[in-house]
Amino acid sequence: MFCVIAVSTLIGQQIIRFFGISIGALEVGGGIIMLLMSISMLNAQVGNARSTPEERHEAEMKDNIAVVPLAIPLLTGPGSISTVLVYSASYPHWYERISLIAIGAVIAALCFGSLSLAEPIARWVGRTGINIGTRLMGLMLSALAVEFIVNGLKALLPNLK
Repeated sequence: MFCVIAVSTLIGQQIIRFFGISIGALEVGGGIIMLLMSISMLNAQVGNARSTPEERHEAEMKDNIAVVPLAIPLLTGPGSISTVLVYSASYPHWYERISLIAIGAVIAALCFGSLSLAEPIARWVGRTGINIGTRLMGLMLSALAVEFIVNGLKALLPNLK
């Protein structure tokens, strides 16, 4: 997770420039992806796009499913990568982006801690508590997604104010 954030922060601008993608388009696209994720969270459903059937089959066939990186799209998928790219666009030099990499390290550590404690937390809050938390986080994610879309549309269509 940390590596994906660090690489996106350091060379993500060059990658989107290579493909001719504007920050506004990335904000709108990333916002739509985050909005779709938030809708499934609001319904307290696990999204099917998190792994392919081949990845699930391979994970079932292996002795240790941790070998298959199923968590990478969950923790640092298109929504978080586009978020990092949008924020790193405001920092033109690599040394200014170190703060984003540090934030990525803190988030990675928090995710590691929370995933390590997932089983005891799940027992403590129960299925209903997990569904309530998922819906609340889905609501927050949808608000963030709308902000991304609006900011992207303002960048793409400057006459919108």
